Amino acid sequence: MNKNFKIGDNITVYYYLYNKKKIYQFIGYIIKINKKKKKKNITVKNIYESIIIKRIFFLKQKNILKIIVNNK
Repeated sequence: MNKNFKIGDNITVYYYLYNKKKIYQFIGYIIKINKKKKKKNITVKNIYESIIIKRIFFLKQKNILKIIVNNK
């Protein structure tokens, strides 16, 4: 997992829900990075048809398969 990202990077997060087998992807921009030891997470924002979607991804959870920094 690439952890060398910064605020403003366009990333793709591949993850799955614990009760599902399907792999989901979320594409968006990083708006916040929390680097505390127990709660390392990133907040990612995506705008889809004038609707703002924000998701928080905890980096130490097993359901996150990979995070890729997209080309700008």
